[in-house]
Amino acid sequence: MKAFLYYFIYITVGLMGMLVMPFYLFLRMIKGKEMPRSLLHRFGLMKISAVDKKTIHIHAASVGELNSAIKLIKLYQNAEYRVILTTTTRASHEIVKKKLNGDVEHYFFPYDILPIMILFLKKLSPQKAVFIESEIWPAYLLSARIHNIPVYLVSARISERSMKKWQRHAEFAKSIFGSYKKILAQSTHDAQKFSSLVQSSQLSNVKYIGNLKYDTEIPAIHTDILQKLEGSIAGYTIILAASTHPGEEDMILDAYKQIHDQNEKTKLIIAVRHINRSAEVLELAKEYGFTAELHSQKQGQIDADIYINDTIGQMGDFYKIAHLVIMCGSFKDKIGGHNPIEAAYFDNIILTGIYFANQQEIYENFFGSNAAILMNNVTDLADIYDKYKLGKYDHYCDNAKKLVENYSNITDLVFYETQT
Repeated sequence: MKAFLYYFIYITVGLMGMLVMPFYLFLRMIKGKEMPRSLLHRFGLMKISAVDKKTIHIHAASVGELNSAIKLIKLYQNAEYRVILTTTTRASHEIVKKKLNGDVEHYFFPYDILPIMILFLKKLSPQKAVFIESEIWPAYLLSARIHNIPVYLVSARISERSMKKWQRHAEFAKSIFGSYKKILAQSTHDAQKFSSLVQSSQLSNVKYIGNLKYDTEIPAIHTDILQKLEGSIAGYTIILAASTHPGEEDMILDAYKQIHDQNEKTKLIIAVRHINRSAEVLELAKEYGFTAELHSQKQGQIDADIYINDTIGQMGDFYKIAHLVIMCGSFKDKIGGHNPIEAAYFDNIILTGIYFANQQEIYENFFGSNAAILMNNVTDLADIYDKYKLGKYDHYCDNAKKLVENYSNITDLVFYETQT
């Protein structure tokens, strides 16, 4: 099928989708996933003032991509660019407020429907656009062509599942990926995959640079909170379950019960991926017979067996006090795992389950450097805890920190490549 037919179908389906979009957004708002401001932005209805300054549009879909983009955003600001940042999730909006202190103009990314995108880019009028990781939006790319805006895909990755889909529609893939000024891949394997999806004349536009997530800013420490945390957990071994998803809390609590029954001088911190589930997880912990409390209510004074982080922007404090960090989203299929790089800066032992497809290259690097431990099952936790107490994993902390420090120039390379 010719590429223009794919565009026609995509644009037509998008236009038809506009009819049901208000009802869909209303349901998302009821669930707490949207706010009044974001509803308008989804249709490109935001007020963007015109300024006499170079403008760059940076899109980072969710929290992980946003965290990896912060240093790049600051480099562009230092180069006297006006940075317009878009994200997709409400959680990302909260991170923008905490980590960028209002120093960047932030909007929710509109729906990828051609008339909306044409309006959106007319308002933005950026000199260039940078998209992080795997955000492929055909209507945006078509609109950027119309407005003559170069678009860069950085820290780019493509899953095996997506690769197979693009290969089935090769002509459309060549048109889509040929729309980018440059594709800066996060691994050599990803660079090879992207190279097979572009025209031979555009192979020089695909480069391996590395993963921006390695060069992420270290999460902030809040001295007042940290002092309370350290004072209340002195003498305890702290296990942190980071970014848990539904179904994983049960597994973690089961595994932790085995440890706690034999070792009362332990505490478990659960950082729920979506904090609107915190109250639900609190009740679940109590059903297991544990005492449990919320961070928003205790502000660092840990008295219970289970302490649940229900706030945004304080993971640095919890990484700092943890001895074992379980990176969740990896014990249930189709979530894809979560990035261990932030944790690696804090001298703790990193654990993950077997489902980490979205972080494949990172974990392979960590495993190869003895910087993370693979858990075939959550029930392995008790055995790992016993070996940790015997000092058998002490070198993993240093290995993880050295590994991430070796990639500290990736943001500079990306900045350079997106200037040329």
